[in-house]
Amino acid sequence: MTGPLRTVELPTVPPLGDSYRHALTAAAAGAVSRRVGRAGRGGATTTLPDVTLSAHGVQADAERLTAYQHLVGEPGTDVLPAGFVHVLAFPVATALMVRDDFPLPLLGLVHVANRVEQRRPLRLGQELDVRSWATGLRAHRSGTQVDLVSEVAADGVTAWRGVSTYLAKGVRLAPAGEISGTVRVVNADGTLSPMPDALVEYQNLDTPNEQSGLTRSGADGRYVIRGLNGRYQLEFEGPDESARILPEFLGGSRTADGAQIVEIRNNAVVGGKDVVLEVGGILEGWAKYVPTPGIGGSGYLNSFFTTFAFSRLDTSTGKYVRVDAPGPGEPINGDPYWGPLEPGTYRIVVDNVYWDGDPGAPGAKRYTFHGGVTGIVVGRDAVTDFGDLPLTTRYFDVSRASGADRFATSAAVSAATFAPGVPVAYLANGMTFPDALSGAAAAGAKNGPVLLTAASSIPAEISAELARLAPQRIVVLGGAGAVSDAVVAKAKTLTHGSVSRLSGADRYSTSAAISRATFATGVPVAYLANGMTFPDALSGAAAAAKLGGPVLLTATGALSAPVKAELSRLAPKKIVVLGGTGAVAEAVLRQARVYTHGTVTRASGADRYATSAALSAVTFASGVPVVYLADGLTFPDALSGAAAAGSRGGPVLLVEPGGIPEATADELIRLAPKKIVALGGTGALTDAVLDDARSVLSYVSAQTP
Repeated sequence: MTGPLRTVELPTVPPLGDSYRHALTAAAAGAVSRRVGRAGRGGATTTLPDVTLSAHGVQADAERLTAYQHLVGEPGTDVLPAGFVHVLAFPVATALMVRDDFPLPLLGLVHVANRVEQRRPLRLGQELDVRSWATGLRAHRSGTQVDLVSEVAADGVTAWRGVSTYLAKGVRLAPAGEISGTVRVVNADGTLSPMPDALVEYQNLDTPNEQSGLTRSGADGRYVIRGLNGRYQLEFEGPDESARILPEFLGGSRTADGAQIVEIRNNAVVGGKDVVLEVGGILEGWAKYVPTPGIGGSGYLNSFFTTFAFSRLDTSTGKYVRVDAPGPGEPINGDPYWGPLEPGTYRIVVDNVYWDGDPGAPGAKRYTFHGGVTGIVVGRDAVTDFGDLPLTTRYFDVSRASGADRFATSAAVSAATFAPGVPVAYLANGMTFPDALSGAAAAGAKNGPVLLTAASSIPAEISAELARLAPQRIVVLGGAGAVSDAVVAKAKTLTHGSVSRLSGADRYSTSAAISRATFATGVPVAYLANGMTFPDALSGAAAAAKLGGPVLLTATGALSAPVKAELSRLAPKKIVVLGGTGAVAEAVLRQARVYTHGTVTRASGADRYATSAALSAVTFASGVPVVYLADGLTFPDALSGAAAAGSRGGPVLLVEPGGIPEATADELIRLAPKKIVALGGTGALTDAVLDDARSVLSYVSAQTP
């Protein structure tokens, strides 16, 4: 309700009985359901009557005044009590509430509050003027509230004012909020003109499936969106693709991230949400396969398996910057790409998956085709044809290192990483993880593998790998309870060098012993990881090998005496704690500060995958030679991979068995690795993980032709 209210004069004060009979008749006729907006936007009355009801010459009845005074215990005078004045005004307010344009049903209204202001006394015998109006229609957790305002005047001066608040329980009015503005377009000469028929898409961010939709601007460029309640995001586009209008969100952003959000509450009306659109240019062209001997692939591509990457030249830096693809159009079987682009110089890179046969058929072969074109100039309101874009085969190095079991996988990882004659090979129990985790950092630093063994014997695959490696020496990790003396005896037959054991009373002292035998005082970094779980230490081992420091195991709440002693000996330049406070408490960080003159920091994320990515991000630069992917839920396949990663100068990133989590994918994109190795068979990591990895490399490759 906006603007001044019009006054409706009542010839007499309506009797309350007549008002209630009217309310009963309306309810019986179904007028309530007609007036209350239960069906949502469109046709529901959700505003208050724009009238003030006024009655003149109202006088108090002496007998009723006396009865009221006796009832409430007030003295019998000719001064009208404030409550009695409310009784005089109530019939006028009630007459307003039974009007057909009042949005709430009178029957069932609950009187929840009353506020009275007595400005001067009113007396028996005075002729009074009473007027009432409604205001403040608003939502309530139990229904809808409204205020009825009444004023009583004598001799033209308001003497009494009352505000009564009513609640209609269970009645939900349709929202009546509104957003409006004008859409204009920049002309070639820089002037602005209204944009008729512009498409306006509005989305309720609170309830996306409700009060969201499309509308268009009028001939004068003005748009109005009604029936709103919530936080809204508005996007504007041209009337159709032929207009070559660049889409824009309210606030001037090309992306939703920078969009201005408009909040509409309590039926607010918000205007002036204007937008100025610009004219872009159109690219046309065709992407085609270049026939490849032995593979095939000819003619126009099928966009269902295609990734298009558009980059625009930043003239200030001379570099191409990735931009969103223009419009929904894609080149399918020869149809050109369409959609407006901001004028400028562009690069297009296309990656397409080609299947030799039905993609769902067993044995169907999958190939990736790649192509690009650089230096395409897109002009304002122009169509630029870049012609045929040839796509040739491109190989993405994504492989799997696996074997029939954890021991065979360990041998396979070693065989793919290390040449014969390695300076050292480490043997660790493959059924538990603590010793192998600390050993992986040492192995990476010494450029040797960690091979898994059974407690009482060396599996055949490991024996064969040790024979191939011919290591200069062998180090057994853990005590006799973890790796028996029989294994040590067998190991002596597989090297011409020494076979030694590194162990302690428990996993913490064993990790200290491995560190003491491997790293000199003054290491650049020491990592602390929870010794009862494996994920954080697994990624930490590769990082530690990269930077030349140990991984020491700790309990959640405190450092053990052997680890304290080793930290004191190491005097690391800094200490990094792996995982959140649930893995390693703040108390451990406080203890660790005693053992370094440098920083003590924490590398952690929301979960094990994000922690793995966070550790990689602070350790490895973009362009690493290799990234190893390991199952974040089980440890065996990844134990040997951590040592291999450390030796190759790449990280171990944790993934889910059926796919790559978002945090890991983002870190893979940043790393832009030349190669990705998945650790373990399909029982550990499904083929979907490898497909995701290829998609990541495809995305990375799209940065450059």
